[in-house]
Amino acid sequence: MDKIKITKDLSFGYEDLMLEVDFETEFTLLDIVNSCMNSRIPIDNLSEILHCPYLYDYWDEAHNSPDPDIDSDIEYLRISWYGSKNTWDGKRDDSSGWIFDGIGRAGHIPSDMEDHCSVADIEKLKADGWRQTYAIELTPLYNLADYVIRIDDKITITDYDLENKYVDDKIDIIPSITLIELLYSIFWELSFMGSPKRRDEKKEELGQLVKDIKDGKVETVPWDEAKDRLKKKFDLDKED
Repeated sequence: MDKIKITKDLSFGYEDLMLEVDFETEFTLLDIVNSCMNSRIPIDNLSEILHCPYLYDYWDEAHNSPDPDIDSDIEYLRISWYGSKNTWDGKRDDSSGWIFDGIGRAGHIPSDMEDHCSVADIEKLKADGWRQTYAIELTPLYNLADYVIRIDDKITITDYDLENKYVDDKIDIIPSITLIELLYSIFWELSFMGSPKRRDEKKEELGQLVKDIKDGKVETVPWDEAKDRLKKKFDLDKED
């Protein structure tokens, strides 16, 4: 099967959308954004295909200068395949799909983890080359544009049906992904909060909420109490 190489001057058409992406040729998020602008597919049509009306906004934002006050712990961006097995209300509710996120430097432990883990656990994580994952839906594109995108060399399947626990099975296989799948997954994640303007507003709202919680201005509920409220609301203790 032919593969498509993503470069800064790529111009793809409808006929290329189902081609497998070649990850041997390194590319960045900026290359993705530029290729959409260079596409032979009319931008309005491409926006509809990707369910994302913000392609022009992302192109403009990606070409702005990075924020000098942001010290990112991300090393690269990753596309990975994830599946889950779950039974809800007596019915199978399995799901699967692609995830787009940020991956931290090997052995770098964020300060909030160091505050809640033992010294022995931290040292083991560092020795194992553990990497933190980062959600990126609140991050402006000018702080993400130059990161390389890589595909995970494993697929993950989580079984939530095991009693009182769940298990992640990481299978050593590099999945293939078509151009349309890659584009859809990337822009779905980037637009999760809406337009760049709405994303920034949401980030500010969340930041203020965190500040209010720390300042004691917001009443919090212990998790056990929250679970009891949810059980009562949805009659989870009700016998069939």
